Amino acid sequence: MTKKTELPTWLQQPDRPVQPAKHHNFLVKNSRRLAQLLQQLTSPAGIGQPLLKTTPQLQLVALLFTLLLILTSQLGWQLWLLGLYLLLNCLSLAGRQLRRFLRNWLLTCCVALPLILPSLWVSGPNVLLRFCLRTWLLLGFTQYYQRTVALPYLLSGLQALHLPNVLILIIDIACVYLKQLTTYLLASLEAVELRTIAVPKHPYRLIAGLFGSLYLKSQTYALTLNEAMEVRGFNGRYQPTAPILHSRWSDYLVLLPPLLLAVVFFLEK
Repeated sequence: MTKKTELPTWLQQPDRPVQPAKHHNFLVKNSRRLAQLLQQLTSPAGIGQPLLKTTPQLQLVALLFTLLLILTSQLGWQLWLLGLYLLLNCLSLAGRQLRRFLRNWLLTCCVALPLILPSLWVSGPNVLLRFCLRTWLLLGFTQYYQRTVALPYLLSGLQALHLPNVLILIIDIACVYLKQLTTYLLASLEAVELRTIAVPKHPYRLIAGLFGSLYLKSQTYALTLNEAMEVRGFNGRYQPTAPILHSRWSDYLVLLPPLLLAVVFFLEK
């Protein structure tokens, strides 16, 4: 008789399903946020249309005038009218843009709320409530302007308002700088996520390494940008990437709502 060959014990045991390791929550969340920020900086296609079509410089003037009204309003019905004006502006946004606007607005309000709450013990709940509403309206109108004006047109609008070229250049360099560093940090997070098999034992060490690498890269970018400006012979004049749009009479309609609100506030005093 032939002797029966027995299999090893490790082959006779049933297979146990192996669950793949989950991605680290820190890497996934921050990669998603960096991708959204990079899309806003590089792709102005997602910019919404404002309620009244106008030029960027007039829209900026209307924003500054509205913010001034919010800062000077003291009564509840004045803040209520300004809230209705913000609601009418939000109706011009598409569904996806409106969801992003509401999400970012609520996030910034939640960040600002802990800074406002300590004033409760100083001024009382009524003043605190007005201060909270005023802060949320300021953030709401600022977020709406960010959602309806692309960055190149913002810079051209600043130049149309005859702001100093140095100031416009600083804003432009800061935005380009932010885009480059966001791209580098997003690539670093994706590389770490691909190389990470399990959850890191020391996540804070990983974060410190990423920020250290980002600091060195930012220093390299700053030196390279300075050398490029010296080689090209920068003379202090800013050349916008977007054309400067000249205002027509119909574009001045965007100033009508804040002016009407200012007249109503003045007559009721």
